[in-house]
Amino acid sequence: MSGVAAVASPGACGLSHELYRECGMKNAAPDAMFLQWQRFMAGQEVDRQIVKPMVYESWLRSRAYGVRPDRPSEVRVDDARLAELLAANSEFVESSKVIMEKLFTAVENANSVISLTDNQGVVLLTHVHNNQGYRLPSHMPGYVFSERACGTNGIGTCLHCAAPVELVGAEHYCLHDHIWYCSAAPIFDSKSRLLGVFNISIASESFHHHTRGMVEAAAHAITEQVCLRELLSEQAAIMELLDEGVIVVDHEGVLKSVSQKACAILGIASPPGAVHISRIIPAADVLHTALTRQVSFHDHEVLLELPQGAVSCLISATPTPQKGVVFTLREGKRMRELATRALGAKASYTFDRIIGDSEPLREAIRQGRLAAQSDITTLIIGESGTGKELFAQSIHNASHRASQPFVVVNCGALPRNLIQSELFGYDEGAFTGASRQGKPGKFELADGGTIFLDEIGEMPLEAQVSLLRLLQNREVTRIGGKSARRINIRVIAATNRDLEEAVRQNVFRHDLYYRLNAFLLNIPPLAARRGDVELLAGHFLRKFAAALGKHVQGISPEARELLYRYPWPGNVRELENAIERAVNVCSGQSLTPEDFPAAILQHRAVSGVSRKGGRLWEQETETIQKAILETGGNLRQAAQLLGISRSTLYLKMKKGNLRREDLLQ
Repeated sequence: MSGVAAVASPGACGLSHELYRECGMKNAAPDAMFLQWQRFMAGQEVDRQIVKPMVYESWLRSRAYGVRPDRPSEVRVDDARLAELLAANSEFVESSKVIMEKLFTAVENANSVISLTDNQGVVLLTHVHNNQGYRLPSHMPGYVFSERACGTNGIGTCLHCAAPVELVGAEHYCLHDHIWYCSAAPIFDSKSRLLGVFNISIASESFHHHTRGMVEAAAHAITEQVCLRELLSEQAAIMELLDEGVIVVDHEGVLKSVSQKACAILGIASPPGAVHISRIIPAADVLHTALTRQVSFHDHEVLLELPQGAVSCLISATPTPQKGVVFTLREGKRMRELATRALGAKASYTFDRIIGDSEPLREAIRQGRLAAQSDITTLIIGESGTGKELFAQSIHNASHRASQPFVVVNCGALPRNLIQSELFGYDEGAFTGASRQGKPGKFELADGGTIFLDEIGEMPLEAQVSLLRLLQNREVTRIGGKSARRINIRVIAATNRDLEEAVRQNVFRHDLYYRLNAFLLNIPPLAARRGDVELLAGHFLRKFAAALGKHVQGISPEARELLYRYPWPGNVRELENAIERAVNVCSGQSLTPEDFPAAILQHRAVSGVSRKGGRLWEQETETIQKAILETGGNLRQAAQLLGISRSTLYLKMKKGNLRREDLLQ
């Protein structure tokens, strides 16, 4: 036997059998535990064979906390704090209600209190039954039953130990609790964090050890319910985060759950009750296949005729072990947007990035900005290489459709036998080799945005008919399809052909031409904007020098003269290619005429005319002769004087059949 000597708590020595009876135990004689409790309160040794270690250690903590054993605790949180705790623990409370009610029914003939607390000992929910006028403990919501507030008690000691606790009579620290038997068990969440305590307090005469097992089972059931609610909440959150709607039905096709995304796709304000799925998805064939045959399928495209209009959906189905089915719905438009994004269908150019300051170009930009202010069908004409697609992208980015897809179709590059399916798409079984799910065409992929039909003059007549119908009705019918799909697109077309001549030759429909020609935008050739050549050349020089890591910093006067005089039949595209080639082969810090392609140099030799009126090569020869004479035949110094490399000087002398010896005579 061992004990502990301690100073008695205030008033402890005055505790007597009379007070014991006054606290409600009038017909009971003090038992052995009460005598040990009295000894502890008097600071005397206690029999550790009678007092359980858990109880003894809790008594010591209670004394250290300064708990008064002769006074009932009245510690409680205020109403505002209680409201906060109830809101924070709402799932926990809801998980416990049904189980607490069932347990209360089982003990309703006894004076009892069943309570649920949070992890600080604050009571959140209570069931009380009193049929004999007992002074029941204040287990009402808001009261605090931690050891620090009430000493040794079922709730507080259970919280401290995070384990089931059973206290009988005088094992409680406070005298007023000696008439009670308490059994408490902890409740945890899915991550083993302590949520709170489930406790039952029964009048001591009704005490039975089976109560502990019942309480522990109830606490375990609440823990399982909490974990299940957490899992269901996580699953619900995941379902709502998915970019697809989810519908679960039983074996008869009756709805079990419908996600908010599915409601949005189907135009339903809120999930309906237990109705048949055919009430919200009018696609009988697809539903029948999944429900009766219990087979899976994926991304079956269906055009649903809903009250708010036709909606294209991709439906998938997966049977469940209970013979039900999980359906997933994805918006056809949304999937086409993702496909368009994956194809890189995005406009990157804007009017601010168009380089040039010539009057013809400024007028073309002004007209382009006007075209961007509405959805008017626009026809861009211009020679090859003038930048028609650059203008189309700029119009798109300056319009209200800037954030939507920009889909490019090169009509001249599509095989004639595939152009219809590429543009308008096809349904399942439309032709041999067609995908089982069908395929949207370019017009569907551009829905909401802009489609750019480059080289429209190369489109076959049979495709022109379908395009004309689309422009008139804003509807597209897939090859093999039974119904039309409404689309919202802006059409920009471009060509370097004379479409009026094509109409006269009956290779282009006149009605389509007039439909496309609602707004005509003419892009000037580079030959008509000579002043922009140097600006463009400088831009391309910086671009390719940076890309190649070369220190080419400028263009020599001779090279600039060459670029100015050349007619540029390939327009800006040809100029860009010429500068790229020149930067690649340049060995100095400036581009020289010899760095450019032979076609450009040959044009200079044949037709180059200086601004002074003589032929360019004659002027060059005279200039070289003067430089050699001034330097006394020193070719290195002569090259420096001319601003060219020595190798370039050698080449020019060879071409002009000039010999240093002859010049110095």
